[in-house]
Amino acid sequence: MDMIWRATAQAVRQILRCDRVVVYRLLPQGNGQFLFESVAPNCPQFINMTDPNTWLSWHWKETQGNLNQVYNQQAVNDIYKSTLSNSHQVLIDEFMIRSYMITPVFLG
Repeated sequence: MDMIWRATAQAVRQILRCDRVVVYRLLPQGNGQFLFESVAPNCPQFINMTDPNTWLSWHWKETQGNLNQVYNQQAVNDIYKSTLSNSHQVLIDEFMIRSYMITPVFLG
């Protein structure tokens, strides 16, 4: 199964022509872990983060833990023109991200 997720992340990144695709397992409590990542050579990796929950914990806070919002697809064209808080914009920018899309994948 690991090989499938790695190959999928790589293929999606190539198809979308983007810098990063990650597979993140979100748990009901709002935490989780990065499972797989395909990233362009010039971008820092999430997989190597000291605290990988930092990245999505902001998203959990922004949605106040509303699972309906967390599990919906979301896209932000420009973090600096969005409704994200300034601290979240700074956090996201540290990873060289200006826009992003979150798409849930349900298993089971």
